[in-house]
Amino acid sequence: GRKANIAPPETALIMNTLSTLGPNPPRIALIGECMIELQQRADGSLQQSFGGDTLNTAVYLSRALGDKAQVDYVTALGDDSFSDAMCRIWTDEGIGLSMVQRLPGRLPGLYCIQTDANGERRFLYWRNEAAVRDCFTMPAAEPILAALPDYDVLYFSGITLAVLGVQGREKLIQTLIEARQRDARIVFDNNYRPRLWASVDAARAAYRSVLPYVDLALLTVDDEQALVALQDCFTLMAWQLELVDQTTGQLSLDDSEQTSLIEAFASQVGQSQLQLPHHVKPLSLVAYSERQA
Repeated sequence: GRKANIAPPETALIMNTLSTLGPNPPRIALIGECMIELQQRADGSLQQSFGGDTLNTAVYLSRALGDKAQVDYVTALGDDSFSDAMCRIWTDEGIGLSMVQRLPGRLPGLYCIQTDANGERRFLYWRNEAAVRDCFTMPAAEPILAALPDYDVLYFSGITLAVLGVQGREKLIQTLIEARQRDARIVFDNNYRPRLWASVDAARAAYRSVLPYVDLALLTVDDEQALVALQDCFTLMAWQLELVDQTTGQLSLDDSEQTSLIEAFASQVGQSQLQLPHHVKPLSLVAYSERQA
């Protein structure tokens, strides 16, 4: 069924970003994974639904903006009945499917939520063979990758980075570079999940690789493990927080100042050869403490 219509904080922040765009209805692409969700009830029965961090944001944006924006979801699904059901629900929510791949013989990922007697939740995942793993690596992805830079806003998360894998992340980075050259806004939600990464170092490297192309970074401040694990990665953001305008959420630096800051950050974390985009735009950083599961 439909979830409660309470928008997570990232939805309002993205809508604020949209206010800086032109008068035409903006085109928003959200890149990520939707999974089959099984929630175990007290009597042992299972309630089935669908969920995913970027998908939830797409749903709330579509509800909030209606026909004032085009909201498309970018992912890969299988040719199974669960994937069919996902697409029907997304269509009902007003989310565009033109960027959704359907890979023959593949399936979406699945997770189960168990709750113990003390109310503590435990998550079990089956996602290693999910179709989204090949979202950007199959030949069918080429027209999608070519179309993404024409969107006004691209949104992805740390989970997106993890499930795309090395090859998929390389394709994503090239897309971000092209999108910024066309004046798109890039929004990144850190949403770090340790179990999705081979090591902390692998996660750090992936996060560092996309940060130079991000306009709005959404940080989770209540996940102590994530902040410690990615301390190097967020050093740049910590340097800038005191300079952020509390009203607009913008960090206003000119191109040379922003480039110098990123280069200094790269040097500190051992990435002196970090390649910066030709046109570096100001980065906005927003920290929030509530996270939707």
